[in-house]
Amino acid sequence: MKRSDSFSPQRKFLENSHLTALQFPEQWTQVSVPSSKFSDGEQEGFQANFNFISGQNSANRKIPMTSPVILRRNGTDGWLNSFFVPASLFPAGSKVPTSPQVQVVGMNSLKVVTAEFGGFATYEQFQTVEGNLRTALQEAGLTEVTGAFHVMYAQYDSPFTLFNRHNEVWIHVQ
Repeated sequence: MKRSDSFSPQRKFLENSHLTALQFPEQWTQVSVPSSKFSDGEQEGFQANFNFISGQNSANRKIPMTSPVILRRNGTDGWLNSFFVPASLFPAGSKVPTSPQVQVVGMNSLKVVTAEFGGFATYEQFQTVEGNLRTALQEAGLTEVTGAFHVMYAQYDSPFTLFNRHNEVWIHVQ
């Protein structure tokens, strides 16, 4: 599957073809959505982040859309939706969100195992791919790292992209 690498985090493939080291020295926007529904986390989180990059920031400046959009569980009752914002477009402290919903956070580099799939992703598809990836992890003798960035669902394409869509499940490993 083709994935645009413009304005995406740096990645480096490790010896095992399933392992990817994702480099996250950049900033991300983050919106907490207090709903257990995947669709709420996806839609409400996306809209709040999109408003930020559309000019609802202290500089009143638009920031180009980047990829991926990441969705991950926030405990048992909610979702965190994040947009990647490279330092070249977002110098530290230069664009503060004007909405209390949006935070700017950093992410450390992570070693993750990834699995990709196409189409318009549903929660059920993400769960199926996550389950298959967990099985592959166990068979490979890899250990998951639990915590805030344990399992992430990444979507790379605009809703207007109808074909050749790219989605991934990321599981943080030691």
